[in-house]
Amino acid sequence: MGAWPSGGLPVLYLTSVVVYLGMVISLWMAAYLLARGFFSRVTWRAVIIMVLLAIWFYSAYVNLIDQAPGSSVIRTVMLIFAVLAWYDLTYQLVPAPTRGTGRPVRIGFFALGGLLTIVLLASWPPPSGATIEPVLSISPQIAPIYVAVALFDAMVIGATLYNFVLIARAGAGPAHRFFFIATCLAALAAARYYLLALPGMAPFASITLRILALLAVLVLGYAVARHQAFIERRTTLHDFPISGLAVVGLAGLYALLAEQRGFSRDEVALITVLAILTHSGIDLVREFLDRLLNRSEGELRGRLRQLARDVGGDSDLPDNLHHGLEILCQRLGAQGAFVALKQAEGYVVAATLSSRQVGKWVEGAECDDLAPPGPDLAGEVDWLAPVFAGGEQVAVIGLGPPRTTRSKYTDANLDLLAETADWVGLMWVTNRQRLEAHERLDRFEAEEQTREKDSQAGAEDLLSALGQDPPPEFVRLVEEALRHVTDYAVLGESPLAAQINAPGTTHVERGKALRERLIQALETLRPAAKRPAEPLPREWHGYVVLNDAYLDDVPNREIMARLYVSQGTFNRVRRKALRSVARNLLEMTSAASPAG
Repeated sequence: MGAWPSGGLPVLYLTSVVVYLGMVISLWMAAYLLARGFFSRVTWRAVIIMVLLAIWFYSAYVNLIDQAPGSSVIRTVMLIFAVLAWYDLTYQLVPAPTRGTGRPVRIGFFALGGLLTIVLLASWPPPSGATIEPVLSISPQIAPIYVAVALFDAMVIGATLYNFVLIARAGAGPAHRFFFIATCLAALAAARYYLLALPGMAPFASITLRILALLAVLVLGYAVARHQAFIERRTTLHDFPISGLAVVGLAGLYALLAEQRGFSRDEVALITVLAILTHSGIDLVREFLDRLLNRSEGELRGRLRQLARDVGGDSDLPDNLHHGLEILCQRLGAQGAFVALKQAEGYVVAATLSSRQVGKWVEGAECDDLAPPGPDLAGEVDWLAPVFAGGEQVAVIGLGPPRTTRSKYTDANLDLLAETADWVGLMWVTNRQRLEAHERLDRFEAEEQTREKDSQAGAEDLLSALGQDPPPEFVRLVEEALRHVTDYAVLGESPLAAQINAPGTTHVERGKALRERLIQALETLRPAAKRPAEPLPREWHGYVVLNDAYLDDVPNREIMARLYVSQGTFNRVRRKALRSVARNLLEMTSAASPAG
């Protein structure tokens, strides 16, 4: 790694490799965990620890052969704040009722650590005995400030370990065992390092300290990723090793090429840091954009729910439909859209936004699923979405082309269009019930008021259910489990078994419990006790697609033939049914969990 003097010791080279790996892995983990835990207190503290240790490993790497004056001071400051951040991370894991007087102690540690840092920086250039040999950790003279730092670190590490005693008393110890292992490894590394403060301490190989620090980083990163996956329900653990191997492998390749070109150690380290930040930065930006997309979809559903609350109030159906079209076009970036309601003679536009005028007739509006328009609407709209109520098409949504000619609607956009069609159907049914109730107002005034309230609540409940889609990663795990529903061993090792708290002492027992939960969640989609003769009604499609494909092992083409649907409709029904099964699993898990 970098330029080496002739006759370099093998131990020195191995030490360099360990320090280089520590720098690479610490920096990668900081970016990786940040991308998957923006708003998590535990993740933020782990990221700070990783960044501080990355700087510590970086300084140790570039100064391994010829140490720059004051480099040990920088590394000592990084260790002070890394130990403080580690303590603060474990403090966040302690349940609030058992923290006791932890807050004043926490503030005192940070104040004392800041004071020691000021004293260290004020002693520049570094005091005597601040430099430690690269191969053997030896210091014939230790300055008093380093003795004070050693005592401070020992005190903070002791308080960190005591936090795990509080965690165990609260009954949450097993869930945080990897945090405890990482803390013990870090404590061993710090203990060996600060043993140099003892008079007459014999020198020892510094590579052991760096190996312990590297292991502590690895276990801490895994502990945080596991915490995100199983506690915070974030998509983390499944791609953790793959992402790590990819980034470490690329960093190693860059370092090898740089060494062959005769780059200095400083240049090798800088190239590595830039490579990791470049690759991890792309991942961070992509994750940020995905979160913006999910948040915008949630805002769309929330605004539609707000419109549903207006049903039965001062706004009539065309006004609500017009507001809904504004939200849809804004979210999908469409030039315009219209909603045409079915009349006796055909479909008439009832609400429009920069599209066909209200009152105009719409030809070719009959369709079973999302479809491109016919000749009458070609060039005016890109997609038609049928609106059903009670198994009958009652309206159609025409979605205009995108505002930018180079873009096109994605599958996610079309799914939102289909959900909007469901919302229009709900509005149509609710509005019809309201009108019928008003017609009978003179004779059944009390009954009309009850119907209106029930209709209002039903609209809110249904749209609320539409807006509470489970995370996409959870839906993917449900689909993967359904594909192996007959293999108890695979089910027992699936992350889904842990996420739904499947009982069992062995993986086979957990697999059996997961299979039973999956079948229960699937059966909630079954409309009636007895399956009717073919052709099956639309309300049976979601259940039949999943049951026949995964439980009865029926080929997809045969299922499509039974339901008389196209492949696009089949895929859309399957995605919607999978989301429903996933949501049912989450609700069943929440109901089975003890309160508090």
